[in-house]
Amino acid sequence: MIHLEKNGRLLLIVKMKFVKYDLLMMALVIVLLGSVVVSGFGVGFESNKVRLYPGEVLDTSFILQNYEQGVGSLNVEVTVEQGTEYMSVVGGPVFGIPEKMSIHAPIRVTVPENAKVGDVYNVKVLFRAISDSGEVSAEESTSIGLLFSQRKSIDIEIVPRANVEEQQVSAKSDFTGSMMFVWLLVVIVVIVVIWLVMRRKSSN
Repeated sequence: MIHLEKNGRLLLIVKMKFVKYDLLMMALVIVLLGSVVVSGFGVGFESNKVRLYPGEVLDTSFILQNYEQGVGSLNVEVTVEQGTEYMSVVGGPVFGIPEKMSIHAPIRVTVPENAKVGDVYNVKVLFRAISDSGEVSAEESTSIGLLFSQRKSIDIEIVPRANVEEQQVSAKSDFTGSMMFVWLLVVIVVIVVIWLVMRRKSSN
């Protein structure tokens, strides 16, 4: 009986140690998840693939959003790591993002005149949060790497000029059709309101 009691106590101690270990791991996970929610920045772009014709120049931008809370503005450095002959950063390359705000980081995409239809050029862009001195701060270096550096891969597909123009005309037509539909709804609503007002006056 004494032997069993000792084994039972030993088993209980071992279980308690495992429970403490699990609690510590859960606490660590919660802390890390909390840092993901509170800290870092986001990067947005219109698409992972853009379709351009030979010789076309596209002026667009990345959208940088600051998720930081209680630390003020965040500086993000934008660097084209691959495909510098096709994409360049306009201004910058460091952009200051106010707390809980988003800004546009302008870029220019240039397709060579001699580009062949069907070719696909891959561009890789690095986004890195830095301090005012241009180096990763101590606070940032102790955080999860994904929070303070992100990479984005974009494909530039070369298509015939006619295809791009058709897409632009189609988009313009869709926009015009949508606006006409909205105006039609407005006119119908106005007519209904006038009819209701006139009916109420006539009933009185």
